Amino acid sequence: MKSHSKSLTFVLAGSLVVGLALQSAQAQKPEEVAKILQGRWSTSSTDKETGITETTMIEFRADGRYVTAVRDSAFKPLKDQQSNQGRYSIGKADKSGFELKIERDQKEPESDKTDASETSVIKIVDDNTLQAADGSVVKRMR
Repeated sequence: MKSHSKSLTFVLAGSLVVGLALQSAQAQKPEEVAKILQGRWSTSSTDKETGITETTMIEFRADGRYVTAVRDSAFKPLKDQQSNQGRYSIGKADKSGFELKIERDQKEPESDKTDASETSVIKIVDDNTLQAADGSVVKRMR
């Protein structure tokens, strides 16, 4: 099964913003974008060979933390896909988008810290849709 891009899986999802259409036109400060981003986002992809749909969900919390989970079409957690969590912050922001920095919590003390941080440019498509620079899209979960 194709896996989602790292930037989408860790940056958006579960997804990946309520009343954003009105707010995005005014959201020019990182603090405003962070408020808009809060909530649960998701994205899905279906493997053409197996027909199994894999859904990645991400929740951005008000305290600056995020949590991700990956599930199959029966919404069972995938054993080979562990949930991730960490901190997020908003960098530059304007009417069309923002920079999202993700810092994943390290599961092992010896883990390579260079892989734990990632910054992506995120475009605000509409009030319930965000798009990463690689073209991956997440939708707000209702």
